[in-house]
Amino acid sequence: MFIVIIPEKIITVCTTQRKPLSCGSPGSTIAVNAVFWGRKRADVCPSDDGDTQLDCDTAPETEGIVKNFCEGKESCELEARHTSMQKKGSVHCPGVNKYLIVNYTCVPDAKEVRN
Repeated sequence: MFIVIIPEKIITVCTTQRKPLSCGSPGSTIAVNAVFWGRKRADVCPSDDGDTQLDCDTAPETEGIVKNFCEGKESCELEARHTSMQKKGSVHCPGVNKYLIVNYTCVPDAKEVRN
């Protein structure tokens, strides 16, 4: 039996942008490893309004939202907006220009693994 190791992929989505997550090989599906929705670095998605706040840790619910939307699919598209990355009514670092970082792996379909 052989096991195919597929490297992790990382995407960064700036506020108001949309980006796809995809595996690119038929039968492989997305496994979300880690998600960040906040702001910790000034050099990632620089703020148009000069926002200097860098102490915005990730929103606790965002990983579950991304997993629910993308986990187990061959591809999905994510939009970095507070209305889609936070629960309705959630207040997470108001006024901060956040960004989304998703670390994921593509998992081959079990039927594709051969002995």
